[in-house]
Amino acid sequence: MKVLRRFFHTTCRQMADKLYSTQVPISMIGLTGAIFCGLLHNDMGNMENRINNHLQGLETRMDTRFAAIDSRMDAFYQILVEKKHVAEKPDAVENPAIAG
Repeated sequence: MKVLRRFFHTTCRQMADKLYSTQVPISMIGLTGAIFCGLLHNDMGNMENRINNHLQGLETRMDTRFAAIDSRMDAFYQILVEKKHVAEKPDAVENPAIAG
């Protein structure tokens, strides 16, 4: 049984390393791996910590990506404003679908 556990643990870690090294955004595999490793080792506290760490890391990465996208969109919009293709961007755009 120890050999089987070690094999699955090593295989899961290698798969996760391979996915993260190629920057494939498959966060569910990491989350599933955390649950699977916790179940294999029969350690629910460790599994909970792994899941929390994974979700915090995912949240940080998503915040960073959204901030980068936001700054790129603002820069692109500013270029459009300078070339007079669009009017100045309003501070708040009211969306009736969200408001109502």
